[in-house]
Amino acid sequence: MFNNLNDIITFLVSTFLAVLGGIVRVLSAQDQTSEYRPSSYDYTKNVVISMFVGVLAYTVCREYGASDNMTAAFTGLAGYSGTHVLDYAMNRVKHLMDKFDVKK
Repeated sequence: MFNNLNDIITFLVSTFLAVLGGIVRVLSAQDQTSEYRPSSYDYTKNVVISMFVGVLAYTVCREYGASDNMTAAFTGLAGYSGTHVLDYAMNRVKHLMDKFDVKK
């Protein structure tokens, strides 16, 4: 997965941006509804989900040869999107399984 120091740095920056995206998501939800006050559980949950989705986005970007900047951008956006990215990916997998008649 890591061939040199640049790959490790890109991974760490991408993971940080994904986590930051998850925190921004919680903060933006707080601004939209004045009654919503995020707890430490909300922050922790979003950070873990964002990190997981960010690592997935990083892996996909590396597989398709995306540049470091594009990888960082996608991981940050994926971190912000969090569970929406996972829902979309699962729907795509289900669609492909139905298309190719793969048994569950």
